Amino acid sequence: MRKVQVYDLLNCGPRQAFTVIDENGEPLLVHNCWTYSPKEYPNAPDRPFILWPEYQEAASLLINEAFGKHDLLVEKSRDMGATWLCILVIQWRWKFFRRQSFLLGSRKKEYVDKSGDPKTLFWKFDYLEQNLPGWMQSNVNAIELHRHNEDNQSTVDGESTNDDFARGDRRTGIMLDEFPAVENGYSILNATRDATNCRILNGTPQGAVGAYYDTRTKLAATYPDRIIRMHWSQHPEKRRGLYTSDDMGAGRFELRVLDHDYNYPPDYKWVLDGKIRSPWYDNECERAANQQEIAQELDIDYAGSAWQWFDPKLLEKLIKQHVRRPVSRGEFAFDPKGRTPIFQENAKGRVQLWLELDEKGRVPDPKRKYAIGVDLSTGKGGEMSSNSVASVIDKLTGEKVAQFHTPHLEPWEFAVYVLAMCRFFNDAFLIWENNGPGGTFSKQVKDLGYRNVFYKEDETKFNREKTDKPGWDSGTVTKKLLLAEYSKALIGGKFLNRCEEAMKEISQYVMQPNGTIEHARAKATQDPNASGENHGDMVIADALAWRGAQDQPQDQKSAEPEAPVGSFLHRRIQSRKSKLQKSYY
Repeated sequence: MRKVQVYDLLNCGPRQAFTVIDENGEPLLVHNCWTYSPKEYPNAPDRPFILWPEYQEAASLLINEAFGKHDLLVEKSRDMGATWLCILVIQWRWKFFRRQSFLLGSRKKEYVDKSGDPKTLFWKFDYLEQNLPGWMQSNVNAIELHRHNEDNQSTVDGESTNDDFARGDRRTGIMLDEFPAVENGYSILNATRDATNCRILNGTPQGAVGAYYDTRTKLAATYPDRIIRMHWSQHPEKRRGLYTSDDMGAGRFELRVLDHDYNYPPDYKWVLDGKIRSPWYDNECERAANQQEIAQELDIDYAGSAWQWFDPKLLEKLIKQHVRRPVSRGEFAFDPKGRTPIFQENAKGRVQLWLELDEKGRVPDPKRKYAIGVDLSTGKGGEMSSNSVASVIDKLTGEKVAQFHTPHLEPWEFAVYVLAMCRFFNDAFLIWENNGPGGTFSKQVKDLGYRNVFYKEDETKFNREKTDKPGWDSGTVTKKLLLAEYSKALIGGKFLNRCEEAMKEISQYVMQPNGTIEHARAKATQDPNASGENHGDMVIADALAWRGAQDQPQDQKSAEPEAPVGSFLHRRIQSRKSKLQKSYY
């Protein structure tokens, strides 16, 4: 394999063929393609377009082979020539194959075709064509968003990625550029599914959510060979001086040089963090505004490319420390009102337990106090439906001991099931999100007469005064406070979350520019086929369970000596209790 690329540029420029020679001066091939690179070559931006054998040559073959057969996803570090390469292959087929039909898309029309703008897809397409030798150029009918080859009747069209992109169309292939940035990605995938057998999804990561990320996840599990990865460390110029460091434990890393031919300066400042690095990469990191930019633009790091609410390294540490396999799985059986619950083991059950039951299948200590937090979905189990989740926490130890989740129970049905769980866990203290479907849940809890519940309070006030309204209301302030308290409990080791899935879900919560904390999948356009996939439900249920564990049980609110029967204070307390119960029941 050739180690260097040398260009014989004497008496050569755009619209001319040129000779590629090796390091010994021997000709390798005659080439015709040019590309535009004003960043690296400001004085001579027109450059021969010679593919890097380390990654571009193989990628070009995979792109060509995919047309008419299957989808292809390109994940890349910034500035790896991926967009140019995709257009080059499309332009080659448009020129040399009859009746080809391609569609180019990007999130805005001005990114697809805008006269004189090198950023656009059609400017690159036209540049490749117009800088070929004259005898190679095609007879082109060019109008906005349309290039028709009159010589062989092949066509390339362009369109912004609207919800009906390519709907009803038929194409040899469709290229969707910077697809992670497209907000309506799932609509685009639905609209293009019948239009072509080959969609090229090209882009750099923007978080572990969205249509691009979900497609990547599915391909990795089923057809990993349909993912083209263009990491900066594959680029011969960017990888010069490649090195890494090995984690020796106790926060100590040991340098390991990978490029032994590179002459590092004697005072080179090594960055030892376990990542693959190079002098080029170190310089780019110095220029980056923050770690999120590095993760997105360079590392192909899906989780790190979003503003994560919870520190990922700390989260990984907590997962290793606290996560356990469930002791058992199963389902609860109970009467129509959620009474007389019995736990029945079932390997495919929806309930996970992290505690050993006694020989009669009951909670070992009948005096132990538990809290159950609930996050609700519509329970339709169809389009846009997420999970309803109930999380159970031991109030004394702070350990998560059970979890139940499903997208297939409507709120009133879920309430009956959760009340059975409450009774099983020694009449557990129940707290749920009252917004949306929480209203139906509240009514069912009321109708079935369960009393050990959370009452809304003003969490912005120091004394958090209780109201007579059951359930927890989610708002911008209350949600942030809830998640902040949950975060402190995890970090401080007060909440021991045993569920790996629930812990990993934390990584998908991101900080928004306005300071709010949102689950990234919930903010993105949701996959209409992703019934029951996580949308942050477990995190909210866990956070509510912790909130409930901190709330004083109703039977312990008056720990001070009881007021004498018949006294003014006694009558006042009884009156308050009566009003509270009437308002709810």
